[in-house]
Amino acid sequence: MRFSRFAPLALLAIPAFGHAFTYTKTITFTDPNGLYTYSGTVDFSQTGSILTVVLTNDAPAAADFRRRVLTAVFWDLEGDPNVTKNSAAYTAGSVQINGGDSAANIGKHWGFKQGLGANQWGNANYGISATGLGFFGPSNAFIPNNAQQGVDYGLVPAAGSAVPEVLVKDSMTFKLNLPGSFTLTEDSLSNVWFQYGSATDEFFFNVPEPCSMIALGLGALGLAARKRRKK
Repeated sequence: MRFSRFAPLALLAIPAFGHAFTYTKTITFTDPNGLYTYSGTVDFSQTGSILTVVLTNDAPAAADFRRRVLTAVFWDLEGDPNVTKNSAAYTAGSVQINGGDSAANIGKHWGFKQGLGANQWGNANYGISATGLGFFGPSNAFIPNNAQQGVDYGLVPAAGSAVPEVLVKDSMTFKLNLPGSFTLTEDSLSNVWFQYGSATDEFFFNVPEPCSMIALGLGALGLAARKRRKK
């Protein structure tokens, strides 16, 4: 069974010092069935003309269903600067499980795209994904001409997973090329979304602005109640 939900999420901005700094966006929410807690983190940092994006599945328990595999992150940058893909790699301490391709080829299995157009992630312009979702194709792969598909090479927490596909435990690091004139600030980064599973009708969540957190929370409660009535 697949679900899609919006939920209030935690937001943390770490101030910038010098030319290298990090903004961290986090989510924590509970499955509508009340049996699982999701948690994810994405760190954005700029050093020179390189934007580094570190995506982590922080859930406290093993990902026992495909819809609990973290597969994508989306966001906006002020002014829509031209951003191009650079590299994809395991974050230090992370490992690949259930076999699969060599570490040198992990870039075949994740893609980056700018210009996503109208989409369910708040029309976010930029995204990184391990699965196609109807938006990512072979040309978007960090190592081009390779398709992103299923939950393969998606992220599961340090506790592991019972899902049989090839997965990464627990974090990926992506590097993107920024224009030399662009400087990342807290105000220039917005509209951050997390996608779980391999289809757009599975869980997807955004990091709301502080002023909208209460409204989103009330909406999430209503959606969860309707789902329980249907069971």
